[in-house]
Amino acid sequence: MSQPNYRIINILFLESSFKRVRQFQEGIDIVVSLDVQKSVSFFEDNGKQMVQIELTVAAIGKIAEEEIYTCMATTTGIFSCESGTDESNEIFANINGPAIIYPFIREYMANLAMKGGITLFLPPVNFIKMHQDEKAKNNSQ
Repeated sequence: MSQPNYRIINILFLESSFKRVRQFQEGIDIVVSLDVQKSVSFFEDNGKQMVQIELTVAAIGKIAEEEIYTCMATTTGIFSCESGTDESNEIFANINGPAIIYPFIREYMANLAMKGGITLFLPPVNFIKMHQDEKAKNNSQ
């Protein structure tokens, strides 16, 4: 059996936004909460198995309870899946593919926030744990 082969066809930014308050007391640590949402769909294109992975990342920065900024981006990645099994395609679509897309979002959001005068360093995301949590949630329903 041959190794599965996954190729990036395209990575596209679909939507983004940034909003901040006009003034806030600088020098105080901003607490950032991160929300990552993922959707996956498989389809065929000219007889090839494809997967589309959409990631939405939202970061909200707060000082105490005051919201200082929000930054959000939605990105989709389209990949071809050659000679993959259902299991290997599921792992790629839920773990490896998002891990490929996430650095693009992270860099984009950091630049977007920088233009608004905010330093934003998004932490790494553990897509393995995220997938395990999603599977456990689906199995309990």
